[in-house]
Amino acid sequence: MTGSEGKDDPTGGLYGELAKAEVEYQQLARVYKPDYPKMQNLDRRIKQLHVSLSKKIRSEYEYARKREEMLKAAVKEQRDQALKLNERGIQYNILKREVDTNKELYNSMLQRIKEVGVAAGVTASNIQVVDKAIVPMSPSKPNKQQNLLLAILVGLAGGIGLAFFFEYLDNTIKTPEDLDRFLRIPALGLIPSYARGGENGGKAEGKHHIQLVAHLDIKSALSEAFRTVRTSVLFSTSPAPRRILVTSSRLGEGKTTTVVNLAITLAQMEAKVLLIDCDLRRPSCHEVFGCRKEPGLTNYLVGSGEYDDIVRPTEVPNLFVIPSGPVPPNPIELLGSPRMRDLIEINRDLFEYIVIDSPPVLGLADAVVLATLCDGLVLVVRAGLTPRDVAQRAKRHLRDVNARIIGAVLNDVDVRGGDYAYYSYYYYGYGYGRPADSSRKRLPFVGQREA
Repeated sequence: MTGSEGKDDPTGGLYGELAKAEVEYQQLARVYKPDYPKMQNLDRRIKQLHVSLSKKIRSEYEYARKREEMLKAAVKEQRDQALKLNERGIQYNILKREVDTNKELYNSMLQRIKEVGVAAGVTASNIQVVDKAIVPMSPSKPNKQQNLLLAILVGLAGGIGLAFFFEYLDNTIKTPEDLDRFLRIPALGLIPSYARGGENGGKAEGKHHIQLVAHLDIKSALSEAFRTVRTSVLFSTSPAPRRILVTSSRLGEGKTTTVVNLAITLAQMEAKVLLIDCDLRRPSCHEVFGCRKEPGLTNYLVGSGEYDDIVRPTEVPNLFVIPSGPVPPNPIELLGSPRMRDLIEINRDLFEYIVIDSPPVLGLADAVVLATLCDGLVLVVRAGLTPRDVAQRAKRHLRDVNARIIGAVLNDVDVRGGDYAYYSYYYYGYGYGRPADSSRKRLPFVGQREA
């Protein structure tokens, strides 16, 4: 192979080497056998040349393919540039014609203006007065009626907008739909707001009238509301719960008022009912029923009191109460003791219903411990005051111990509001009195003691 042929060979002389090796192999094959060492070495050399030649050819192919792609891209780019140049030439011609047209129009207009100026200097003016101006009797602006109407519309829109804004900022629970939406528990009933005096005052106007309203004023709207709660509690589960715990998320939600009136309405069914005051931090049931505080529950739990000494009858037929006793330093240990569990089991055989008043859920573990001893739990929520996140946290604490929450009571509901028009019509339209006037002062709840 010549030098010029080696330069043109893209394989770098591999074809020549392969040809020489094959010729040499054929020549040696006439003399030696294939298993001869020299023949074997030559055979391996031929195979290596074949492999190298294949790799070289593939490499050259890849190089040629990439070069072809680059050439295609370059051709496409040149074609695009040629098309763009053609388009720009067309646009240039259009703009040039437009410039020529505008220039001709400008020259024509300039000539016309000069002609009009010359004519105006020659001819007389044709302006004449048709009507004399009249002085107006009233100002054209401001238009008071229009401004007043606009002010009314803007004020109305702004008021509605502010109302919706404040409603958006209000994160409290106000309706039974809020209970179902945010807490996922049913509403057992609505307790309307209580006002002092007149139709809503009832027959007894004492300090604790609201706590005993189901007994002192049976025909009032409040009494009917508590009876509705009683019915909902009894039909909440099957069988009906016999050991009922009433609690709330925090102080001031009307928990004690609800538990006392619930116990009264249960006793009105001719059933023996026991009310246990397990709020060992701020007890109040003994004040409501006017009985002695000691001996009470804490005396029994520490072993210093007998069962017969702590169970006391009340003025309500079939209703008995166990007061709290002295406030202990360790309420949670007493409520979680085996003696407390034994007390519940003993009373379960003696009374048809056991209603328990406990401290609020948040911040204290008392209600959580008591929830494990009861068949059902009622959560009291004060409408328009209890925040949603507070009630949700209380529910999570109770769910963590598998408490059986049968529902919630929406307390202190203003039935005069638009959301409760149906409620107000039913109770006050069927002989339960009329809604209290807005100027009347509302009595506080148990937990919000009167001064």
